[in-house]
Amino acid sequence: MGMTVRQMTKYLSEYPDDAGIGTMVVDTKNRKKYEIKDGNWLDMFSYPVLVLDVGEACDMDKAEKAVACECEEPEIVWNNSRSVSWKCKNCGGRKTIAKVNDYKERMRYCQRCGQRFNWEGVELDEA
Repeated sequence: MGMTVRQMTKYLSEYPDDAGIGTMVVDTKNRKKYEIKDGNWLDMFSYPVLVLDVGEACDMDKAEKAVACECEEPEIVWNNSRSVSWKCKNCGGRKTIAKVNDYKERMRYCQRCGQRFNWEGVELDEA
C-alpha cells in the first residue's frame, strides 16, 4: 500500500479518538466497489495487516454518488423563529448556529471536514 505506520498514525491523529474508520474495496479500472462482509486485524506479522472479506460488486460511481449526496445534506439539530443549528452528517462536526434568514448562504461547507452542503430540500420545523 505504500504507507508507513508513522504516516498512518499522523493521519489518524487528526481525527477524534472515538471517530469511526471507513474502509472501501474498489477496482478503479473497472469502476466497481465491493461490499465488505467482515474484517479483522492480523497480529502475526511485524507490521499491521487488515484482512477484508468482500462480497458482491456494484457500480462504484452510483454507490459513491449516493453516499456523497447523503452526506451533503446537513442535519438540523434545532431551530426557532430566529436561529437554526445544524451539524455535518459526514463527520458529525460541531453544531453551528446562524440566523434563520441567512444560514444557507453563510454555511456552504463544513468548517471541520470541508464537506460541501446542499441545502436544497432541507426544511426547518415550524417554530
